[in-house]
Order: sequence, then C-alpha cells, then structure tokens
Amino acid sequence: MKNAFFKFTNKLIFVFLALLGFATSCEKGLGEVADAYGTPMADFITKGTVKSAKTNQTISNIRVIMSAKNVNCICYSDTTFTNASGIFELKVKTDPTMNVYSLKFEDTDGANNGIVVSKDSTITFSDKFSGGDGNWYSGKQEKTINIQLDSEK
Repeated sequence: MKNAFFKFTNKLIFVFLALLGFATSCEKGLGEVADAYGTPMADFITKGTVKSAKTNQTISNIRVIMSAKNVNCICYSDTTFTNASGIFELKVKTDPTMNVYSLKFEDTDGANNGIVVSKDSTITFSDKFSGGDGNWYSGKQEKTINIQLDSEK
C-alpha cells in the first residue's frame, strides 16, 4: 500500500512539473517573449545567363562558383553549371551581414563549346530582405547577373 502511494505521488509530481515547464517555457513574466537561441540566416540567390561576347550565343557547361568574399570557408559557397540555355542559379544560406560575394566563371569542357576565358566578378547584396519570419530567418535576396565571356585566342 505504501509503495503504491509513493508511485502515485511520483507520477502526480512528474505531471505537475511537466505542465509547469511547458506552461512557462514560451513566456517570461507579463507576456515578454523568452530569449531565443540560434543563428541569424538569410538566403542570397544569384541567377543569370552566360553568353559568348563574340557571338552573343548562350554557353552551356560553364562552372559558376559563388563564395563569400574574404572568407576562407567552403560553407559559404555554392557551385553549379550553366544548363543548355546558358542559365544558372546559385543559393548561399548564411549570415545576413555577409552580403559581398565573388563569382567565378570557368570553362570546364574544353573545346566542346569553344574555349572561353575564365572570368571573376563581384556581387553585392543590399540589407533589404523579403520573406523573413521576424525571428532568426531574415529572408532572401535575389540578384540577376548576365555575363559575357571572351573566346580564348
């Protein structure tokens, strides 16, 4: 009998503490929101088309690398290839204050599409984001850049 009483009391205390924890975890006093822990994030999206400077034709299979400027970390970069229409899209999800990126365009298929000279460019995003959640996700920014690559001589 004594053992059953202690089991019941332990379960009752457990339920009470669980409810108390859930009831107070989202607010702290007078409706003030509790501290949130995390990292601010934003999406930086770059789209565009790669064309030949000589013929103005689109170029497929060009490697496009977008990486945060002055940061030696692969975690702030994205790589893709242009499709058959010369179109590419890159997306980097990172700290919203990292708004300057380098773009590198490289010919990887040799003479298949004509040999073109690699090109470096820089793209700077503003501090205006759309679609943020008001918490840690600041939203996204999109930029379109059209690049013309010179043929190798």
